[in-house]
Amino acid sequence: MVCAPVIRRTAPTTSSPSQFRFGDLTKYYLGSETQQWPQPGHAWLLGCDCGEVGCWPLTAQATVTEQTVMWSDFGQPHRPNWNYDGFGPFTFDRVSYDEAVGEPSRGC
Repeated sequence: MVCAPVIRRTAPTTSSPSQFRFGDLTKYYLGSETQQWPQPGHAWLLGCDCGEVGCWPLTAQATVTEQTVMWSDFGQPHRPNWNYDGFGPFTFDRVSYDEAVGEPSRGC
């Protein structure tokens, strides 16, 4: 299991938790974590520089095979009418992808 970072908010609010646990990142970036955010089969790839993971995230669908992982169907929940048709899809070799996703958390 790859240890997941805890994203801490800079200012607590009553509408969202003061920290966010992604769970096992090797599962999260495959879209298969038990409590997958924003929904099963999708992942938040980028977030706002404010540190709040749910603030202006770039989302993508993760399609996984034994050989590849593909990111497609990009979106941003606060801008549902933006068109990402010219962006992606991006396909990664599965072994390389798994290694890259696990690298930041090794040894935690």
